[in-house]
Amino acid sequence: MEIPGLSGAARGRLEAVATGAAGVANPVDLGAGAGPESFGRAAACLAGSGEVDALLVITASTAVTDTDGALAALEAALDQAPGLPYLSVVVGTSTPAPGRRATRFRSVDAAVRSFGHAQRHAAWLRSAPERVRLRAEAVGAEDRAASSAGSGEGRWLDAAQAEELLASAGVRPAPYAVVRTVRDVAEAVRRLGLPLAVKSADPALVHKTEARQVRTGLRTRRAVTDAVRAVREAARDPHAPVLLQRQVAGPELALGVTRDPTFGPLVMVASGGTRLDLWDDQVFLMPPLDRADVAAALASLRTWPLVTGFRGGRALDVDAVVELVLRLGRWVLEHPEVEELDLNPVMVTDDGPVCVDAKVRARG
Repeated sequence: MEIPGLSGAARGRLEAVATGAAGVANPVDLGAGAGPESFGRAAACLAGSGEVDALLVITASTAVTDTDGALAALEAALDQAPGLPYLSVVVGTSTPAPGRRATRFRSVDAAVRSFGHAQRHAAWLRSAPERVRLRAEAVGAEDRAASSAGSGEGRWLDAAQAEELLASAGVRPAPYAVVRTVRDVAEAVRRLGLPLAVKSADPALVHKTEARQVRTGLRTRRAVTDAVRAVREAARDPHAPVLLQRQVAGPELALGVTRDPTFGPLVMVASGGTRLDLWDDQVFLMPPLDRADVAAALASLRTWPLVTGFRGGRALDVDAVVELVLRLGRWVLEHPEVEELDLNPVMVTDDGPVCVDAKVRARG
């Protein structure tokens, strides 16, 4: 990393917007009396100069300085330069409040080391032998995802919203229908065929099996009708919407996304169904993902031999599963509104992975 000297033009613009600055070379010293406006104007000037690739801002918290105001002004100004990395150091407080956009440190050394780690990580990404390749139809999916997430904060999406959002990640759901009336049930059975599974359509119900709101292996219309009634009785709501889904067979995997406060987004691969909780058989990967890492994580799962052809069994589409995980790794980086994703189970079939149950929690 280098600390470049600023051009005469850049220094002139800084002098014009940050009156009273003690120095406008690099580093820029706004002076002990600088207020929030000076911080905001100076940050905007530097961000627009084209002469720096990142900003490190140091503020001192004293009895006479408006540190919170200065930090807020910085973030507001740098919102106009979303591609410019920015870290801040708050001197004089043991626990700086978290920033909306930038990570805040208590020491300059820690902040500089963080920039160094980021630079090395970027270099690694540029040299990686293979990165995720999304198909052309995924381009532009971010706008559709934002509209799917709705306006609620941290809410679970319903089946249709989850399907639309996950389409850009290549997640293929088993055919389904949400029914409310007897006529809906008859039409769904005709369209989907048999056998079917019946489950609650409540997006906030995470453990449907424990709530006795799942019935599987239904091979007649009468069995489907009885299952709809039973699920509604378990939900204690005779008019609750119920989801009918075509039954899919195959080895079960679980895929997911979570956001760790330290490491950021993580992609999970695991044995699926109830085995996820029974065996605690899971691996977490940090995006961006590499094909070799994904393949190794999948191969470590206890369920994986059933996919590759255990004891003479037919090998299924391994490459399609790897590709789906790679796409999820890219997808979660493009969709910061998604807080949590749980695809369990994902059935591995001759035609590739098919998602039987998807839960998506997003902030709007």
